[in-house]
Amino acid sequence: MIHDMEVLEKEGPAYERRKQRFQSWYESVFKWHPNFMYTPNQVINWTEIKKSMSEWKVGLVSSSGAHLRSQKPFDIVSDEGDWSYREIPVETDPKDIMISDSHYDHSDADLDVNCMFPIVTLKELVKDGVIGSIPSKFYGFMGFVPVPQDLITQTAPEVAQKLADEKVDVVILTPGCAVCHQTLGIIQNIIEGVGITTIMTTLKPELTEQVHVPRAAYLKYPYGYSAGPANDLNMQKTIVKDVLELIPVIKEPGSIVKMPYRWHGHIE
Repeated sequence: MIHDMEVLEKEGPAYERRKQRFQSWYESVFKWHPNFMYTPNQVINWTEIKKSMSEWKVGLVSSSGAHLRSQKPFDIVSDEGDWSYREIPVETDPKDIMISDSHYDHSDADLDVNCMFPIVTLKELVKDGVIGSIPSKFYGFMGFVPVPQDLITQTAPEVAQKLADEKVDVVILTPGCAVCHQTLGIIQNIIEGVGITTIMTTLKPELTEQVHVPRAAYLKYPYGYSAGPANDLNMQKTIVKDVLELIPVIKEPGSIVKMPYRWHGHIE
């Protein structure tokens, strides 16, 4: 358990530096994606969890571009992106999951999808008694959705309802690319709005805080490792457990906690 949380301040010099980084990114994104629509959540939804962690049913939603090899790949060509989603049964062998996304380097995740889509991690946490259970399906999006209207009106509410139908208590969300952080923040807030507690990992806190999400954990890792380093299940389990443990202690909507992990490079 992380006892001394480092919550990112919402004012002061550090906040202003992050705001400048966000502004620089915002100005540059149009060079690559001129149709990008900055779409922050107007109201932060908030659902508190009353159960103890060992009773939680924990779901997973990722904007990493993860899907079954047997499913249609995400559209990585369209300038409009792809706001569809894929259902991934929890009993799936991780080797049968692949990633379709051209906006970040997922070469390590191609070998160990758990570093982006922590399907094994969550199963292990159930086995260890840390969490109570997992639902029958997890969900994969491709986070490159520069124009998110259909995501907001169609696909994110569909997934939120499916999670509610399975009586999921908590959802952890993991991003892929930079634009993914906006996409995932929108999905997160919609899920929280149907009465499910959520937390996302963020690799780009300056964007996540401007999107206005319920709660997030800042993992100071490169893109491609939003659920831990590749090929290190013990560290992946530690990170995901610590992220989930933040949920009952974060009391203020919009809070982002900086995790005490630093990138040490590729692990063979």
